[in-house]
Amino acid sequence: MRTVLGHFCTGIAVITGRDGQRPLGFTCQSVTSVSLDPPYVSFCPSLGSSTWPLIRASGRMCINILADTQESVCAQFARSAEDKFAG
Repeated sequence: MRTVLGHFCTGIAVITGRDGQRPLGFTCQSVTSVSLDPPYVSFCPSLGSSTWPLIRASGRMCINILADTQESVCAQFARSAEDKFAG
């Protein structure tokens, strides 16, 4: 965890999870390390996000840190769509 977060001071990420039936995800630009012991990471979803409450309710999520070459992934998960994983 120290190695990963030590190389990521800020950037764009896609937060993903499942609601039991389908994959869910959204683009998030505010991800930061809070603590290494215990390991805590903070991120701030939009107040209007309809995806985050579904991921939060599942109790599990994944933070996918994007590379500077993944602008299309960033844009795909930033849009409002039923299936952001299509394609």
